[in-house]
Amino acid sequence: MKWVVIGTLPVWIFACGVSGWDAFTKNRAETSRNDPDPRMIPRLYPFAYETVFQMALDVAASLPRWRVVRHDIEKGRIDAERQTRLFKFVDDIEIHFSRDNPVAIEVNLLSKSRVGKGDFGQNRRNILEFLTAMDQRVRLMKFKTKGADRDLSKRLEAHVTHLALTIGERHFRRRGSLNQASDYIFSVLEEYEFAPVFETFDIKQVPWLTEVRTSEQEAGLLEGTVFRNVVATHHGATDEVVVVGAHYDTVAGSPGADDNASGIAVLLELAREIKKVALNKTITFVAFANEEPPFFRTSAMGSAHFVESARTQGKKMTFMLSLEMLGFYSEVPGSQTYPPFLRFFYPHQANFIAVTGNLASRAWVSKVAHHLRATIPVEALAAPRFVPGIDFSDQLNFWRKGIPAVMITDTAFYRNPHYHQPSDLPRTLQFDAMTKITEGLLSFLIETGRQ
Repeated sequence: MKWVVIGTLPVWIFACGVSGWDAFTKNRAETSRNDPDPRMIPRLYPFAYETVFQMALDVAASLPRWRVVRHDIEKGRIDAERQTRLFKFVDDIEIHFSRDNPVAIEVNLLSKSRVGKGDFGQNRRNILEFLTAMDQRVRLMKFKTKGADRDLSKRLEAHVTHLALTIGERHFRRRGSLNQASDYIFSVLEEYEFAPVFETFDIKQVPWLTEVRTSEQEAGLLEGTVFRNVVATHHGATDEVVVVGAHYDTVAGSPGADDNASGIAVLLELAREIKKVALNKTITFVAFANEEPPFFRTSAMGSAHFVESARTQGKKMTFMLSLEMLGFYSEVPGSQTYPPFLRFFYPHQANFIAVTGNLASRAWVSKVAHHLRATIPVEALAAPRFVPGIDFSDQLNFWRKGIPAVMITDTAFYRNPHYHQPSDLPRTLQFDAMTKITEGLLSFLIETGRQ
């Protein structure tokens, strides 16, 4: 089944892929070597038995609404439960491992409903959900064994520490620090063998919304002032462009470790790894200035200037990925809050990454979430812009031009008590989680870029 959000009320839409009476008369599904659907064929993974078992255990534990009940590596079996979101029906899932093949481990699944005579294809979807995530985890492992650096977490932490502690607040009132931050991003991208450029722009006329947010004295700092986006491009074989963006500025009074040094850190490390891969699509990485107030929702945002400039140049932007606050997590019950009504449908612990988009971007929400689920728990939401928080970052300016865009976020003020505070420091972040996000997004970009 597929979830779409209209307003703030989830609507359940059957997308079963099951025909005839099967939807009403079958309440179980299993992998089979003779299944006409190649996705339902047992998997053979060419790794050590212990490695495959642990990967499967991690995948089952990370899938939304899945719960691992028991596992026995000696017997080669994992038992799990999956609960439907709306009616709370429970399906029992068995994952079996065979070492009969001398060069690979075979993985089979059985999923069956506890109640009812028909499952509307849900048990097949349970199996496909697991196998898709498992296949993705294996592809990621194969990529990593080809030379991806295992010190990713340390590099992410180093970027965040430099931006938040060495430089500190980064905004128009502290132009020196704002320029230091863009210089740092530029230098790292050069080190990663890109040819970055500063995309400069000024504010010829201060937007009224910016004007009302600033004092008369501060307004004098804005008109005619030059700001800088940092742009680096990994050229593909075609003119289709995927944009990966994050803002590097902060609000006054906050060092901005999570908001948004975390997004910049992931952007830099995605660029580092993508540089090694030949793609069909072009990937453009952009560090935006002026996302925070007093510029937010105005033409003075760095992302607004970038979109307009790219369209003027005739660039074919097919999708944008917005990286916005990626580092804060908590296992404490009640640590996650939501806009009205959504709390009834999503977890109360802040231990997942969110993938959000407008309704026009819902297919991309699903694609990004699919890849991230191979590495970290994910909750996805496609909703109209009036849902609070959906458009609270640079993806807004892409939507305004009809370009699909998705925001990856730890949900900001819906969970992080340090949001826009002096306490938004590197020590509050979980860099292991940011590492998993980077790996999942890398997988998404490679697959998308090769299409």
